[in-house]
Amino acid sequence: MRVSFLAFDGMGTRSMCTLVEADDARIIIDPGAALGPWRYGLKPHPIELEKLREHKRAIEHEASEADLIIITHYHYDHFPRPGEDIRWLRGKRILLKDPEHMINFSQKIRSRIFLERLRKLDVRVEVADSRELRIGECRIRFSNPVEHGDDPRLGYVLEVLI
Repeated sequence: MRVSFLAFDGMGTRSMCTLVEADDARIIIDPGAALGPWRYGLKPHPIELEKLREHKRAIEHEASEADLIIITHYHYDHFPRPGEDIRWLRGKRILLKDPEHMINFSQKIRSRIFLERLRKLDVRVEVADSRELRIGECRIRFSNPVEHGDDPRLGYVLEVLI
């Protein structure tokens, strides 16, 4: 198995987008990237803006070959925000955090907007919470929703084991 970081906090953008290449499956986890706008009263630097564009291109490129897209929760550094082109998700199988249960208000609204956008594409959307599935010999397990850090107001996320 090979694990590659496509966009990560230490790489110049807020993200945890990960590509997992197993013998029988190519999986992208959390295909989003963002910047922390107005940190310390400052706008993002041009280098940060270029890194964001670079990371989004990498995510879209790798997603074109992915068998499965996973979205663990609905923070904009983990999935495409409104207004972003999502045609690169066309034809994909997407497993995502349940948009109705164990979810805070802001993520519920974000998930509804995202799902409405996905309905316009030819995608296969499935709720992932507490599931286990196989792609060939590759086994993928999802946790029950867990708190996103110490503050329950941040919502809930899924943990993924591949």
